[in-house]
Amino acid sequence: MRLLPILALAAAAAGCQPRFASVAPVTPRLEPSPVSIERVTLRYSNLYLLRQGTTVALVDAGSPSDVPAATEALAAAGLRPSDVRLVVLTHGHGDHAGMGRFFQRAGAKMVVGRGDELQTTVGRNDEMHSTGPFATLARPLLRIDYEPFTPDVIVEDVLDLASLGLRGAVVRRMAGHTRGSVVVVVGGEAFVGDQMLGGVWGGIFHADEPGEHYYQLDPARTHCNVQALLDAGIERFYLGHGGPVTRDRVLEWRRSWPETPCAVSFSLR
Repeated sequence: MRLLPILALAAAAAGCQPRFASVAPVTPRLEPSPVSIERVTLRYSNLYLLRQGTTVALVDAGSPSDVPAATEALAAAGLRPSDVRLVVLTHGHGDHAGMGRFFQRAGAKMVVGRGDELQTTVGRNDEMHSTGPFATLARPLLRIDYEPFTPDVIVEDVLDLASLGLRGAVVRRMAGHTRGSVVVVVGGEAFVGDQMLGGVWGGIFHADEPGEHYYQLDPARTHCNVQALLDAGIERFYLGHGGPVTRDRVLEWRRSWPETPCAVSFSLR
């Protein structure tokens, strides 16, 4: 049984139109987010549109086959691919970096964490360490190669996106899922890519329930990354698959982890 077609059919059955939609919290914030946030669910992953004034940015860049859907979603938002000023990749796997070269050609700067340029410059996933037997069986079927590209900006540790037109947004390298995984922090919210998974079957079911992603280079370090985000006061987590998930749900998931000494920390202030 081939799992990739099954996943694709399940994603189609989820009934997602290629259109960006608001993912604002149900309860209003005391302090409005400095950046507007919209999401479109593509064939295998989420793509996030961030806007502030005239600056248009994306978090992640889907799969190579997502170009028509992404273009249609941007058009529905009154935008063209050439309007996108920068794209931050949470990591270099093909379901998140697949349209990187497409947007780079259109004029966007590609932002990648140090270590994951090893993937983007060859257009191929890393070794993808499985976190369970299902993931081990599925791994050969989930390889998504893509057109390689050289990042315009490499994040060594922390990058303030004010320099690229998004005030109040910061990129932090938080290796764990991959060598160069990054998290985008905007106020009390964080785009964490595949540091965790929302629900099952790529987020199709129980999307607001956080859990272990199928693949992690270093699961203990990934847990420490999530703990650091909790300690820093993050209230809402935007995921690469499924989500968003709330702080309370992540704290519930946290209780199931093995105890691991962590040295990862940062402040939102």
